[in-house]
Amino acid sequence: MTEVAHVSTELETYLTKLAALDRATKTDSSARTASARPLPDGVADLNTNRIPPETMATLRHHAKRGEWPFYFKGEVGRGKSYTAAAVYHLWTGSAVWMSFVDFCDRSMELKKRAN
Repeated sequence: MTEVAHVSTELETYLTKLAALDRATKTDSSARTASARPLPDGVADLNTNRIPPETMATLRHHAKRGEWPFYFKGEVGRGKSYTAAAVYHLWTGSAVWMSFVDFCDRSMELKKRAN
């Protein structure tokens, strides 16, 4: 089962800086409506019925309270990436999709800029 983890304020601040860095380096807008935002690479279709109802309820609960960002943890093959892709695709506010490799690369870039 995919678990949704809440993050510390310090980490959330750091990720906000990463998202700003991403927006500054992209030519296209990362703030799109859900109907206009494409599915992330590697996700051919989206069927939220594949996501456990309790997970969707948890996501809706935290989204309504403004508790962002979401982090998913769990064993390999449990639907973490699929669930994250659904949140990214369905969310109507600004959003950034990045792989863990991109996250690490952008973290290092942000660290270099800070020094």
